[in-house]
Amino acid sequence: NQSWSKLLHSYHYTNHKSMDTFQHCIGVNSLEHLLLQRVKGWQKWALQLLSRSHSSKSELDVINTLCNPLYVQILILIILEQKGWLGIKSEQYWGTGSTSFLKDEWDRIQPRGDNFWMVVLRPLLLELNSNHTSMGRYAELILPYLNLRAIDTNKVVESPIPNELFWDPNNGLLSILYAFPLQLNTHSVECNNILLLTEHTLRALFEETIVRGGQRSSFGYHTPPKVAQLLAQQAMETHILQRIRHNTNTMTVSSIEKDIQQWIRLGIVTDNIRTHKSTLLQWLQTCTVCDPAMGTGALLVATMELIVKMQRPLNSLNDKFTPADIKYTLLQHNLFGVDTDQKSVQVAHLTLWLSWVIDREQPKPFLNLENHLLHSNSLQDEPFTAPLQSTKSLYPTVLPDDLDSPFASVILELRDGLLTAVKAYPQAIQFKKRLLEIQDTQWKLSLLHSKSPLNPSQIEHLQNSPEQYCIWAWRFPQAFIHENPGFDIVICNPPNSISSQHEDKETNQLPKSSLRRWYNNRNDISYLFVHLGMKISSSYGSVGILTSDTIAKSIGSQKLRVEIKERAHLTHWVEFSDTKLLEESNGHHTVMLCLGMDSSNTGSQKTHGYVFAPEESVYWSKNDFSLEYRSVNTESIFYGAQSTIQFIDRQSWGHIVD
Repeated sequence: NQSWSKLLHSYHYTNHKSMDTFQHCIGVNSLEHLLLQRVKGWQKWALQLLSRSHSSKSELDVINTLCNPLYVQILILIILEQKGWLGIKSEQYWGTGSTSFLKDEWDRIQPRGDNFWMVVLRPLLLELNSNHTSMGRYAELILPYLNLRAIDTNKVVESPIPNELFWDPNNGLLSILYAFPLQLNTHSVECNNILLLTEHTLRALFEETIVRGGQRSSFGYHTPPKVAQLLAQQAMETHILQRIRHNTNTMTVSSIEKDIQQWIRLGIVTDNIRTHKSTLLQWLQTCTVCDPAMGTGALLVATMELIVKMQRPLNSLNDKFTPADIKYTLLQHNLFGVDTDQKSVQVAHLTLWLSWVIDREQPKPFLNLENHLLHSNSLQDEPFTAPLQSTKSLYPTVLPDDLDSPFASVILELRDGLLTAVKAYPQAIQFKKRLLEIQDTQWKLSLLHSKSPLNPSQIEHLQNSPEQYCIWAWRFPQAFIHENPGFDIVICNPPNSISSQHEDKETNQLPKSSLRRWYNNRNDISYLFVHLGMKISSSYGSVGILTSDTIAKSIGSQKLRVEIKERAHLTHWVEFSDTKLLEESNGHHTVMLCLGMDSSNTGSQKTHGYVFAPEESVYWSKNDFSLEYRSVNTESIFYGAQSTIQFIDRQSWGHIVD
């Protein structure tokens, strides 16, 4: 396998006819799979190598925690190297650096027998995360300041690391990466057999090696890019049409719906869209998006890419906003996520950074996103079985007399200070200090909203364990302290099982969640995220989610279907039939649905649906074609007292959800 990748790397620029057949046999997907297997093999080999010289349990624990950060740091350096941002001297321009900088450094120090980590990699990583002028080994070079937590000083190992980990001919990490024809873009390359360093490729590497450790999990899934893109399109289409329904003074749904669909689905900007571009641009720029089970950020990346694709044609010719500029603004103000797995949150930071940095021509410090991407439990919003927020406290213009609380003045002072602090935090210089101040304000606001006094242990839990609960209003005040509180888009590919740490085994309930009345431990947990999506979305928001087709008919999901009918409008329904679209889903997540948070006038509203034929979704996921939705009257798809969801007209539809 190694010889294949090396051979392709040696000849990937050639047009020699003898290589044609070989290149067609080894495509990008094959290379990505091969790279993934080699990197997973490196992890096992590295642990064995490091364990030989360490015997105590404490030393072995340190070794186990070493490989993942080290792997991330090396990939960051490879990305910067491919950008041409390493090895630049003062008279050179960004992008002109050597794409083999690390290899050149190794060739330079190897004859001396120096430790590559201590002499090259460690000083380089520390310089990349320092905004001070370099005084060390790389003082003669211009290095970008990254502001990435993955290479913070406490994440960079202080002791020597064997050179074999990086440069062993068969197993070294850098030897493996240099054996593949990696590139960040293909603008000047004719050969199609180049493994692109996109966020998708690296997210797959991160997920398999960091989050799962090469093991399958029943609690989370890798979301294929095509699935993420389709769900993002549906959620955005629903949200924009919801905004139009609430803003009938300038346009109506009937006059512009087809134009909106072409704009979002196909990227076609009609004259009707251009006529209303100022309003549509404002909606895009203020649209808040949340993934309450974000995993490694696939859906947030897909939504960000979609907004860029929609916004760019509407910008005037004088606007000089690049895709990277638009993404930077979205990351600063619009994108939010929550996940219970800390490693997934770390990878989400990296994938969003990667999606942004790929479009950058010059380096720029990344944003502080700790208040946007939370390590927390999105379902546990009532740690003491009672709300710790109030609707009145969220009104932007509320007065102390309007609040039924003896602490009204303090609440409003803390609330306004919190909102100011979280808006400034992404670009804060002293981010650690600012983060502690924000967290201190958040738990105090929760405490002041408790209807009954909390005991000392509860207060300590509230103050010191923010990762165990999520009081939505105080964790995301940008979206909730608003005249229309909530997120504009809630998008999610949730787990189908719930971790045992969140469930009370004696009662089979979720005691710390406001959603506990909806919970049944026999049901697919993704149903609970549908309830959550409706709870945290704004009045003109949309909820896009992947779930099981049993939502259409099971007795356990009857309450959910009734709530959907009463509170929302089912705008999209896509069924993937029996295809196992998500590798680890075990038959779950075969339906993609989207809701608009407006149940009025459902008699005249339509649901856009599509049911894949067997194996058709596999072809769709690997090829570029858009779905031809069938539209039916929304009321007509709910049947009987149990509100069973069933598409009608079997002959023309070709399938019935029964």
